[in-house]
Formats: sequence, structure tokens, C-alpha cells
Amino acid sequence: MSEKLFEFIQSGSNENENNDISSFHYQSAEEILDKYRTLIETNFPSLSKKENQKTERTFLLTGANGSLGCFILRDLLSQSSTTIKRIYCLLRGSNPQQRLFESFQQRKLDLSLLNDQRLVILSSSMNLSEEYLGLSNEIYEELKDELTDIIHSAWKMNFNQTVKDFEFDSILGVYHLLKLSSFNQCQFHFISSISSASSGLLQIIKEKPLPEHIQIALPQGYGQSKFISEHLCWKAKQISNIQTKIYRVGQISGDTLNGIWNSTEMAAMMIYAGAGQLHKMPNVGNDINWIPVDICSQTLVELALKSSEDQHVYHLVNPNCVEYQSYLDLLRESGLRFDIVSKDEFLDAILTTTDQTNPLIKLSSFLEQIYRKKDNSKPSTTFQTEKTVEHSQTLKNCPQIDSHLIQLYVNYWTNSAILKENS
Repeated sequence: MSEKLFEFIQSGSNENENNDISSFHYQSAEEILDKYRTLIETNFPSLSKKENQKTERTFLLTGANGSLGCFILRDLLSQSSTTIKRIYCLLRGSNPQQRLFESFQQRKLDLSLLNDQRLVILSSSMNLSEEYLGLSNEIYEELKDELTDIIHSAWKMNFNQTVKDFEFDSILGVYHLLKLSSFNQCQFHFISSISSASSGLLQIIKEKPLPEHIQIALPQGYGQSKFISEHLCWKAKQISNIQTKIYRVGQISGDTLNGIWNSTEMAAMMIYAGAGQLHKMPNVGNDINWIPVDICSQTLVELALKSSEDQHVYHLVNPNCVEYQSYLDLLRESGLRFDIVSKDEFLDAILTTTDQTNPLIKLSSFLEQIYRKKDNSKPSTTFQTEKTVEHSQTLKNCPQIDSHLIQLYVNYWTNSAILKENS
């Protein structure tokens, strides 16, 4: 999710109106959190801590069709059979095998991995909002007995909806997956987001559970739903001694091998449609702590496979930050030719361009609210990474967003005809 979106939501263009709306949605979020915590207290077994006797791990993965989910599946399948015995994939919709194949193919991942006998793609009737996840009783019982780990990556990606819109699509799914975890006390790995703590109420976010204060989350459905789900994980840990790990993920960029990056993300769009197509970039912006998707997945799998009694929260953001002005220099080094202009000039260029193919036009109303709002000089939120780096050699060695990576991304968009010829 774009840092600019964080910035806009934190400040707002009509303060009084936004405060009233935010208060209403925060209240709704608190009610949903209380509702599902009560359900966990009522319906989950009260269990003492269990020592895991299994040396081989059996994973259940949701969201394997997504960009991060694809790479997580790749990295799980790349582990030896003595480490990982089986990987179940929960995929919704028709032809799940074909769609998974196409997702791997699109990202240029090793298709032979999908022939691994350890991979089990479960029924296309999957529905996380149902108690048994849309699975047969036989399959559900098998999962109860076999699973050692659940990685929950699937989530609705809509930043305009309220928290109520996320209850049945996303939050209820967390509740049902936690309930599945409780039967065998398998590890639950929840892929959260920095939006769960990016309202600006806290300037420093530590690698530990968040205070039970809903205003810490962004005042929109996506961030609030992640905040709620984190706290449901801690409640399930308290009641049923489920081993829980939370991964707060920041802005993900394209991979380090092929530079494949979803062109619909705003951070990507600013490069190929702003610098590349409009030939202009704003003179101010957030520093860059993007994490390449393959580094993010490798870090997550490394941490998931590690035993850690003292650390349960990790921040998957790039520990090697790049200043915004240096980032603009990197864009120019990649061959992009653009002028650095004020925010108002950048917006005016979008509003007056005759090139109707520029995707930034569709974001003009949103960008206008960002760039023409009153600047309240609220400091940005910093997510600490010291403990995550200590536990992950992969994140410790995470490459900074440099000229090589920027060039990879530009080359990918150019070869895909996403980046128009820079004339």
C-alpha cells in the first residue's frame, strides 16, 4: 500500500467531517474486535502449552495466487522433504490448478515445482467465511490431524471499503483458521500490514504486539481489519496456546531477478506513468523502504521455520532506506528523463495532459486531495526492524533499492509495453 495513501488518510482534506467519519468507523472496529474475542473465549478450547513432537512440518497456505503468496509457495516447495512433508494450498474459484500455474508462469517462477508430490491443492469450493472452510469433513479432519503450520496470506485488497466490509470476507476467515489451529495447536503465521499501525498516533512501532487502541490503525477498513486480526491472534494464543507469529509487511516491490512488479500499484505507477510517461516527478516524497517480493517471501519462510520463544512480531520492510532525493537520482540513472517539479505542478500536469492513456489520470482526484491538502507536518511512522534482522539473515542482507533494481523494474515495464517509449 502506498505511503502517499497513508499520508492522505492521516491528515484528511476536511478535518471535521473526517473526524466524525473516522470516529464512527473506529467504533465499528472496536465492536467487531470485541465480538470475535468473545467468540474465541467461548468456543476455543482452553489448552496448556504443547511441545511439538513432529520434526517434519506440514503447511496450509492461503493466497498462493497472489504475488507474495506465489513466492511463499515457491520458497516452501524449495525446502527439503525432511523439513517440509506436505503443503496444502487453499485456493478459491474454479480451476485452481490452472490459475496457480498461470500465476507462476506470469512471475517466471519454476513451473516444475508445481509437480512436487508434496503439494496438495484443495477444493475450489474453499470459503474461509464458512466454519469448515468450504471443505469436506474428511479433508478438514485430515488438516486437524496433520497441520503444524498455517500461513494466512489471502486478504481483500480494497482501500476504499470500511471495516464492516472486511468482516465476512477477511476477519471471519482469521477466526475460522485460528479455530483450525487450536485443535492441534499448530503455528499460526498471520501476514499483517504496516497499515495496522500507521495512523501516526505512534511514531515508533516496535516489533511486539500493538497496544489495544484501535486509533493506532489507519482509519480505513484494510488497516483496521489487520489490527483486529492481530489481536484475535493474541487472544487465541492466550486461550488455546496457539503459537502465533505476526508479519507486518510494508510496500512490496518487484523481485530481484526479473523485476516483475504489479503495474496497478501506486508506487510502481509513479515510476512508469509519472517519470516515464508524464516526464515529471514531485520534488517531495517519502523515503524508500520497499522490500522486493522475493526477499519478503524468503524472509517470511525463514522466520516461519525457525523456533523462537521470545519473538512473535516481525517487520518486513527494507532496513536499508533510501532518501527520496537519492531515489529520484536512481530513476534518472535508469534512463528515465523527467523534470522535478512542485506538487502543484505535478498535479496540474496530470490534470492537463492530452495523453489519455496515462493511468495517473484515474487517480487525479485522489492525488489532488493528497497534494492540495493542508500540511500539518505530522512525522511519519517508523517501523523498527532490529529484532527481525537479528532473526533473519535474509532481511539482514536485503538489498537497498538501488540503480540495478530500478533498472530491472523499468526494463520489465518497457518489455511489457506498460512503460511508454520515453521520448
